[in-house]
Amino acid sequence: PRLANIIDTSETEVVNVGAREAQNRFKFVFRLFIRAITPPAKPLVLFLDDLQWADQFSLEIIESLVTDTENKFFFFIGSYRDNEINEGHPVSNVLSNIESKQLSIRNIKVGNFSREETNAMISDLIQITPCLTQSLSSSIYRKTSGNALFVIQFLMTIYSEGLLYYSLESKEWRWDVSLIEAKNIPDSTIELMSRKILQLPKETQNALRLISCLGSCEHSLLSLITTEHDSSGRKTDSASDELQNITFEHSSLMKSLENAINEGLLDHTGTGYKFSHDLFQFAAYSLIPQSQRDRWHLWIGNQILRNGSISPGKALFLAVGQLNKATMLIKDTDQIVQLAKLNLQAGRKSLSLAAFEPASFYLKTGMGLLNEKCWVVQYEICLQLHEFYAEAQYCSGRFEEMNKILCKIFNAARSFDDKLRAYFTFIEALGAQGKLSEALEVGLYVLSQLGESISMTSNTNSILTEEVTKTGKMLEGKTDAEILALKEMDNFQKIAAMRFLVTLSAYAYFANQDLSALLSCRMIQMTLIYGVCKHSAIGFVAYGSLLSCAYNDISGGYRFGQLSITLLKKFKAAEHMARIIHIFCSMIN
Repeated sequence: PRLANIIDTSETEVVNVGAREAQNRFKFVFRLFIRAITPPAKPLVLFLDDLQWADQFSLEIIESLVTDTENKFFFFIGSYRDNEINEGHPVSNVLSNIESKQLSIRNIKVGNFSREETNAMISDLIQITPCLTQSLSSSIYRKTSGNALFVIQFLMTIYSEGLLYYSLESKEWRWDVSLIEAKNIPDSTIELMSRKILQLPKETQNALRLISCLGSCEHSLLSLITTEHDSSGRKTDSASDELQNITFEHSSLMKSLENAINEGLLDHTGTGYKFSHDLFQFAAYSLIPQSQRDRWHLWIGNQILRNGSISPGKALFLAVGQLNKATMLIKDTDQIVQLAKLNLQAGRKSLSLAAFEPASFYLKTGMGLLNEKCWVVQYEICLQLHEFYAEAQYCSGRFEEMNKILCKIFNAARSFDDKLRAYFTFIEALGAQGKLSEALEVGLYVLSQLGESISMTSNTNSILTEEVTKTGKMLEGKTDAEILALKEMDNFQKIAAMRFLVTLSAYAYFANQDLSALLSCRMIQMTLIYGVCKHSAIGFVAYGSLLSCAYNDISGGYRFGQLSITLLKKFKAAEHMARIIHIFCSMIN
């Protein structure tokens, strides 16, 4: 809601909508936000690195921004490692989508430095004319093949070892090519980085190991891991004796991180810390023995979980991420179930944020933690993990995987009520694939199981006439005030049936308009019998359009259209607003 002050719209409450709708809404609002902060006088240039690691939704946001034809003052620059991108990679797909919209993309290939470029860079760094640095740069080029990061780190290494030094006597840089040539250089950049880290104080090494387990870390989250004091001299934060008495007292850790920043290994971003290059993270992580990595992650996860009340939202994802890397060490059944619950929480939260890839990962991990007996022993957790995972797969367009999970739910669920969420996902997925007839067939089956059978025969016209007549008689004599005063619908199955009717009536409008009219009539009948709910608003506007368009009852159609808008406001059913306003304005008013 606070974005309203920036994007120049009225402030409204955030409406709970489906995951796919939430994703589309986020992209739309983000577009408005970027437009608002890019006036002609202040154009915006956005640079994002390492696109090869971006998730699908982030790439979709980038595509949405780049293809926004109403924003003429936004310039996007992205970089990625082309050796990690193939034709089927999401980045390649996004680039193809952008080009298909007649938008030009300028590709700039950045490779290793040439011998001349290496010499020019070194000359500039030590402020000596290029002709005098040829011997140094040639030696470094042979050692590094012109890899930019490798060149810089090798320069820093030979400087720290005194092979490159500044002479106070001659007031110029000196070097010994023979000693540089004789120096053994690691086979990989990671090994070179590891050697550099091992030259730092032990406390700084351990701090880098800690951050390498996290990837990056905000200030607030460091307080969940560290202790304020360690006056006892005993270890307070190791996962076991095997972590060699490592301690992370807060002020000492801050000093160690500052040291790492001065060495160019970490960046202080203002809100936290991150490695200045991913290879530094890999190098620091490689210094943790493989047999100990799970223990580090387990300890970090438990520390965050223990102190998570300080920052519950962020702590959940960080704790779950760490504990998921230590599942081999978690043997206790209660702890395994607890971790499955945490993955369920993280998955549901990710879904609510339209982050479908992370949601899929958390939910699948949670499912994997439980054994085949989970449908008996941990039924509720197992059911929810499967339900939300199927929804995440639908939102990601992985319909084959979704169908496998839905089949498990249909076979293992204890009651039909427990299958309703899965059926709703199934019907929406069929609709998303354009399989409207199949969606309607499944939907009618579900309605029959909920006690709301819709009779469909070859003589549809006579059935429709009967239902319209029946609905008219049920409404006869009832004023708008009386309808609005009806009790609120409280039968779970009938509310579920109304939700299915709302979705099915939209599909039927395109596939079978007689069925759409029947479904609208059924929504009115159920409202009059069981009570009013937010879905009733759709029923009344659809019924109003039926009267207006099919029966030329303009005044009746207008009356029920207005009643629909009143119900929309009464129940604050903003998720139905667009559909109701569209039907009212295009078919009634």
